[in-house]
Amino acid sequence: MFDFFAKFVFEFILLILGLGFVAILWQLEAFDAPNVASAKKLLRMRGLVDVRPLPERVGARVPLFQKILVNANISRLLAVAGKNQTVGQWVTGMAGVTFLVIVALSLVYIVTQFVLGSPMYPFFLIPIGGGVTVILYVFSLRSAARKRQQGIGIELGDILVSLGVLTGPAGMPIEDSLLTMSKCTKEQYLYQLLKDRSWEYRIDNPRGLVKSKPRTQFQAFAAIAKEYDLPLFKALSGTVRSTTVKGLNPLLQYTNLAKSVYESRLGEAKVEAAKAKIKLTIPVAGMILPLMILLTAPLVYAIVKGLSG
Repeated sequence: MFDFFAKFVFEFILLILGLGFVAILWQLEAFDAPNVASAKKLLRMRGLVDVRPLPERVGARVPLFQKILVNANISRLLAVAGKNQTVGQWVTGMAGVTFLVIVALSLVYIVTQFVLGSPMYPFFLIPIGGGVTVILYVFSLRSAARKRQQGIGIELGDILVSLGVLTGPAGMPIEDSLLTMSKCTKEQYLYQLLKDRSWEYRIDNPRGLVKSKPRTQFQAFAAIAKEYDLPLFKALSGTVRSTTVKGLNPLLQYTNLAKSVYESRLGEAKVEAAKAKIKLTIPVAGMILPLMILLTAPLVYAIVKGLSG
């Protein structure tokens, strides 16, 4: 069985390498006729061809594939989660944990085979265990990124009214107001994002996701909303634009934004409460049903006995 599995893995690796080689040749347009290759080159020089990478072009047409790309982008997930790691460090850690899991499963397999005469589980479960470890490692990073996104949204929503006071009557710039109020939050997710402009990609800050150079504060907030997937920052960008460009009352604008956030939270809370009622019905019914059976069993037994006898 081990020889069969080793042969299968070897053939699978060869297949992947072959497909990868063909894909590279196709990407380099090695299969195009000379006139077709010349025409594509001319179109690219004139800017008439979409020069985005193939995964991005496919993702623009297939939303599911785009979602997979976003969730598989380790460098982006590390930045969103606020991890002080490079992709190489994260991959090294994942490989180390996976190796330890495979070694542990292999040792249990060998020991049980010698002691019990037969292994505790089939051999093919060892690489499956390694694959499951990789998946769980990726999901843990994704969960950390999602938690930080939610934390930033909650913290920003909680300080909107205070931002209106600081930027309106107090006359403080919005960036300084955000930094001041975000320091007062418990987890400081928002402060860690805004401190030293850590959201901005620079030579000394390669983990920043915003590679463009926003000229105004509302453009910076819009870029943060896009790159870090923070919808509330997009709404904040519109509010900042209305107060700085259109000259509207900051206190009124931030109060209206805070009101919309609170109403959205109230709606979500009502939905969760309705779901909780449904979820509670099943365990309650599971507790009541055995109790009813125990209480009615003697009566049913007596009735059946009386009718039969």
